[in-house]
Amino acid sequence: MSWIDKARESLRRLWAEMDPSLFVPPQPELRRLNDDQAELCWQGRPFLFDRRAKTVSRAGKVLARYDAVRSIGISTHRESDTWSVILDVGSFRNIVVGTAREQADASIAAAHIARVMDKQVRVF
Repeated sequence: MSWIDKARESLRRLWAEMDPSLFVPPQPELRRLNDDQAELCWQGRPFLFDRRAKTVSRAGKVLARYDAVRSIGISTHRESDTWSVILDVGSFRNIVVGTAREQADASIAAAHIARVMDKQVRVF
């Protein structure tokens, strides 16, 4: 990500915090790259799901193997009124895929991931 993209993303987040009505966040989108790979585009760098290698990666770095992911979780944060999508990798490690103000966006992202990885979604 170039410095211009980083600056643009920082400004977008700042504006969204100042006045949420000015910003409508993009919905999560799952793009099929080929028969073995799908990409979840949502909030910054996309997550790559590789069915052949059975890995989840981001920015070229493998984050987890499919068999290590126990479930896909949706967690609510009452103090900030947001929802997070989390890959539950173990008792001491979770991977936050993204955070949304709308439960529907978090549910869409979790459903995309669950379909690709053939895992269940849990609400925490």
